[in-house]
Amino acid sequence: MVVLGGNMRLKACQEAGLKEVPIIKASELSAEKQREFIVKDNVGFGSWDWDMVANEWDNDILEEWGMDILGFNIDDDQMKDSFNLPDGDKEPFQQQTFTLSDVQSEQIKNAIADVKKTEEFKYVETFGNENSNGNALYLICMQWVEQKK
Repeated sequence: MVVLGGNMRLKACQEAGLKEVPIIKASELSAEKQREFIVKDNVGFGSWDWDMVANEWDNDILEEWGMDILGFNIDDDQMKDSFNLPDGDKEPFQQQTFTLSDVQSEQIKNAIADVKKTEEFKYVETFGNENSNGNALYLICMQWVEQKK
């Protein structure tokens, strides 16, 4: 008796004190059909363990079921013997990831592009960082800090 879809409805029913709720048993679905149902039911509003998605699911099947696999569109031709990722952290550097709405993301991309065109960007302290977007974002943050004073 594992809930495949409707976890939040079940939680709401439990919090409302309901003792009985109607269900549809998926016992006649194969394991693969159950997995498909879970993905399709959560495509619009589900939260995902992206490590698990990357390691345990086929991207083509997930996209066929309606999941948008952002950032995983790497062609087999791009995966050559020379492709590798560095092991461990690149001290003293750190990579940060943020989740933004489309509007926020576009505004930040535009701000980074704009600051890269400035004279000040040519002389920003990079601390050895070769990533121009990171350096531009650092400059934007430093300008904001100065304005706050």
